[in-house]
Amino acid sequence: MKRLLNYQISVKDDNKTITQFLKEHDFPRRVITNMKKTQNGICINHKWSYVIDHLHEGDVLELIIDETDESSDI
Repeated sequence: MKRLLNYQISVKDDNKTITQFLKEHDFPRRVITNMKKTQNGICINHKWSYVIDHLHEGDVLELIIDETDESSDI
């Protein structure tokens, strides 16, 4: 089963990379790696994105997580 998460980016997260944002929200490294391998697993405003891309206030970060034992704590 896949879980879709959406985050509205606030001013405090402005100009952070997606990696920085995910680490601050305690996403395990393995889950981040799996999202990168999933088609459209990481998007900004409905556009596929790299984890090195920067977020800006008002953006919507969309994540698709394949639910496994490793991702159950998110």
